[in-house]
Amino acid sequence: MKSPDGRLIMEAAPQKVRFDTRMVNVLHHFKNFPVWAHGICPVIAQYRKGDDQAWSDAASFPLLIEHEIQTQTQRPPTEKNNVVWHKE
Repeated sequence: MKSPDGRLIMEAAPQKVRFDTRMVNVLHHFKNFPVWAHGICPVIAQYRKGDDQAWSDAASFPLLIEHEIQTQTQRPPTEKNNVVWHKE
């Protein structure tokens, strides 16, 4: 996932997937999410074959993050981080 200005703000650990058929579904559950970056954030799925070094884009979509003012009692509890964060 990238910020609206193009900086990498989150990535999931790569998974090995074996293709026995033409199509495969890969699901990943994110327990934490970078909500400090508001605006349209591109989410990009990438792949690479075998020992290739270069990644290729498989799909992408724009994700709009909007902020609302909340009281302190409405904040959700903090969960364990399961992704790599890229924040300056």
